[in-house]
Formats: sequence, structure tokens, C-alpha cells
Amino acid sequence: MDFEPDLGGKLWPRKKVVALSERLFEVSFTEQGMGKLLRRMGISVQRPDKRAIEADPEAMRV
Repeated sequence: MDFEPDLGGKLWPRKKVVALSERLFEVSFTEQGMGKLLRRMGISVQRPDKRAIEADPEAMRV
């Protein structure tokens, strides 16, 4: 797909991806099932870095 649905930010929790699949494709999954499907598709979990750039004022200036 060549679009980014509005899921409330850049993080897409499985719960929101499940809701999106139901809305777009009328297919329902459990959150666990969606996780398995995403892994099989080669989509890995990306967790945000706990040390966000916003925490570093110098990095923000750059």
C-alpha cells in the first residue's frame, strides 16, 4: 500500500492495525493473530528509542 492511514501518530499498535484491517478489508484478527501475520509479511516491531531527540536540547537546535 502506498498510503499512511491516520492512526494517531507514527506508532501503529496492533490494536489499531486490527481496527484498520476491519475497516478497510472487512477482515478481523485478534491482536495476537495480527502480530503473527505482520511477522510473516516481514514487518518487524519497531519500538521508539527511550532517549528521544526532544530530550536533548542541542540535538533539537541542529
